[in-house]
Amino acid sequence: MSGVHAAFDRLEINGARCSVLVPERAGTEPWREVGKGLTMLTLWKTPAGAKMVLYSIAEDAPHDVFRPHRHPGGELCWVIKGAYQDEGGTRYEAGSEVWYDPGSQHAPRPTGQLTVLKVFWPAPVQILETQPLS
Repeated sequence: MSGVHAAFDRLEINGARCSVLVPERAGTEPWREVGKGLTMLTLWKTPAGAKMVLYSIAEDAPHDVFRPHRHPGGELCWVIKGAYQDEGGTRYEAGSEVWYDPGSQHAPRPTGQLTVLKVFWPAPVQILETQPLS
């Protein structure tokens, strides 16, 4: 990726400190609330729709904080702190690296602890109807 440089950022998220390897950001876009107990920081994005973000999921985030969505280009997710689970109950703990194939759909679920995810999408995400996936 031309023009993207990696650096360690020291972040403080809801009082918890962690170090995360992130690309240097050209802009100063702030953290923004995208759901009850869910905040997102865009690290970088391309005009074609590729994007890398950090999510902070609060301990008290509701079970359905993520809307069901599809990843036409796939998704790569790193669990930096805490954990999340998928609809089938598989739990992904800190240190996990999870790849979702192109065309896959899901709605990650919080686990009742402060969680930080670093997520990369090669293509824009498609939000699905609000019905559960499983």
